[in-house]
Amino acid sequence: MNGSLRRGRTYDPSTLIERALRDFARDLDHHYRVAGRRTWHARERSDQGSRPTESAFPEARRAASERILEDSSEGTIVVLGKNGRVHVFARDGRHVTSVRMQGDEIRRRRTTKRWRDAAPSVLEHFRAALSRHDNSSGSA
Repeated sequence: MNGSLRRGRTYDPSTLIERALRDFARDLDHHYRVAGRRTWHARERSDQGSRPTESAFPEARRAASERILEDSSEGTIVVLGKNGRVHVFARDGRHVTSVRMQGDEIRRRRTTKRWRDAAPSVLEHFRAALSRHDNSSGSA
């Protein structure tokens, strides 16, 4: 809109206010919708904009079973996303954090058994937890 104003276009002030309020309402709605699905740490990382948090839930929902791991050290669920994205979730399906990780680091964590394939019961519980978050909080 700033570009349009610089090019000489004029807008009715009520149109500007209406658009700003609509954008604010959308942002506020998104913030509260995802609040229940993310830990405080994940909300902080998302607000910073430097982590791939936006893709956490979509990639977790689509992840093949072999890309969902258990972290034996932290007791969390690790989802291997695309392009080096790694998403960490609490066992109740809340998003903890997302990072970018090189393949060597992922292999090292798997080789040392810190990350291991998730047991079928863990996969079932995790997928059900994600589904509950979808039903109660909307989608990311």
